[in-house]
Order: sequence, then C-alpha cells, then structure tokens
Amino acid sequence: MIKKQFRSVLKPSLLVIIGSALYALGYNMFVYPNALVTGGITGISTVINYVTDIIPVGVLIIIFNIPIFIIGGKILGWRFLISSAAGMILVSAFIDIFSIFSPVMTKEPLLAGVFGGVLTGLGLGIVFSAGASTGGTDILAKIVRKNFMFLNMGHIVLAMDVVIIGIYSIIFGKYDLALYSVMMIYVETRIIDVVLYGLNYGKVVFIISEKAEEISREICGKLQRGVTKLYGRGGWSNEDKTVLLVAIKKRQIVDLKRTVKEIDPRAFVIMSETREVLGMGFQDFEE
Repeated sequence: MIKKQFRSVLKPSLLVIIGSALYALGYNMFVYPNALVTGGITGISTVINYVTDIIPVGVLIIIFNIPIFIIGGKILGWRFLISSAAGMILVSAFIDIFSIFSPVMTKEPLLAGVFGGVLTGLGLGIVFSAGASTGGTDILAKIVRKNFMFLNMGHIVLAMDVVIIGIYSIIFGKYDLALYSVMMIYVETRIIDVVLYGLNYGKVVFIISEKAEEISREICGKLQRGVTKLYGRGGWSNEDKTVLLVAIKKRQIVDLKRTVKEIDPRAFVIMSETREVLGMGFQDFEE
C-alpha cells in the first residue's frame, strides 16, 4: 500500500521534472536565440528580457507569477495551485540554468519555430499529463472562465497569446518573427494534444437508416467495430428509428462510408472527431 502511494507521488513528480527540463531546452536551443516569443507569462518575460537584458527570463517568470498565484489562490483555492507552482518554479529554474550551456541549434527562424514548438510542446504535454501546469495564463484563464462560463479555456489562452505576440511585434517591428512565433505556438499546441491524447484520434459516427440491422452486421463483421443501437423517433415523420452509434478509428472511415453507401445510399450519417476513445479495441484506461 505504501509502495503504491509512493509510486503515485514519484511518477507525477518525475514527469513534471522531465517535462519542465524539455521545455527549457527547447526554449534555450530554439526559441530565445531566434527572438521568437512563446505565449503566456514566459512570452511576457521574454519580451521584457529582450528590451532590458538585465533580469533573467526565469526570474521574471517567477516575479510575474507571484501576484497571479496570490489572486488565483484566493479565487480558485490554494490546493489547486500547488502542482502549478512546482511546474512554474522548475521551468523557471531550468530556463536560467540551461541558458548557460545550451547550444544554439539553428539561426533559421522557420526551423527554430518548428523544432522549438515540438520540444516545448512535448515538455508541456508531459507536465500536463502529470496533472500539473506551469501557472501563468493557465491560472488567469481559469479565473476569467469562473466569471464567464460561456468562454472556452483554449480561446481565452489563445487570445492572451495573440495579445502578447501583437505587443512584441509592435515594440520591435519584427512582424516576420511574430508570424513565426504564431506558427511555433500552433506546432506546440498540436504536440501537446499528441502527448495528452495520442496520435490515434477516433471518430464517433451516428447512422440513421432503414437498413440499420444490415449495416450493423457489416460493421461488426467486416470492420470489426462494435455498434450500439439507440432507439428514437423522427421529429418530422414521427416514426420509430434505429440509430447506430459507432466509435471508429480514422483509417477505417473510408471503409465505413463505402459500406453504408453500398447498403443504403439514402442513409443519414453524422461524423464527429473525438479526442480520446477508451476501452476495448482502442486505448486502455490508465491507472
């Protein structure tokens, strides 16, 4: 029991350390040397460091996060902020430590944006997977959303990042580097999604057809996918309908559409992408 509890604490802690180190390496090897700007408090700290070149970026990150954590602790609760504080302090420390000896991998902004986005995204994804964060705009976004529930977290963070990069482009007049920074943030967010949800995104498909039984048999037999039958009633026709619910992998979408079309060209099919599918035939549940 004690060993299991130790592992439950040790594993997340190691992930936060590894993720923070990877983020700091990506920042120092690709981002900072090419005058690119990340989002959030790190981006603000980077801009100020570019202007003054007095206070190290990591120290600035901690300074700017102090009032955010004080406000966030009062509004969101201090327990929530403990893991975020650990991630923030580690990232800040690693950024300043690695700045001393990290090599500059390229002076080409396009390459720096791509590979910097990959490495920083990988680091952040690992930190997030451990249930932690790096503080900053993540906390601000949660505070904003607490008062404006109709706003999306991702949209709030994105808006903050756009403002930061916009200010950077105005101060320095380097609009090309600002655009490279936007591209880097896009790459970074995509890599975070890959780390958190994997490459094997699935699709959820709803099929409404008069030949639902036949389509169901073909999907189960030919595509080796499970089918759930939902029973409803048409709002226009007021007739009973069978709705097939299928979770399917992306590579099987073409086969699914072909199967449905061959059996019932008049079938009504709704497809939507899903970030994560857990269970038999897909990703196993994590402990």
